[in-house]
Amino acid sequence: ELVKKSDEQVFSSQKKTVVKNQHFTTPNGKMYVLETIKVPFVNDVTGETNILGVSIDQTEKTPSYQ
Repeated sequence: ELVKKSDEQVFSSQKKTVVKNQHFTTPNGKMYVLETIKVPFVNDVTGETNILGVSIDQTEKTPSYQ
């Protein structure tokens, strides 16, 4: 739900957004804390706005996950 909401925010504002402390669990149960940066850009092929997202693992910097 958080991913969808942040995507909608980027599309509506046409501005970069940063999602901090995004908790993510892999199928095998390993938990991570991510910081995700999302930036809108216009796709040269389709002319549509797309999102470029980069997630940075912050797990070791988060005290409750150490």
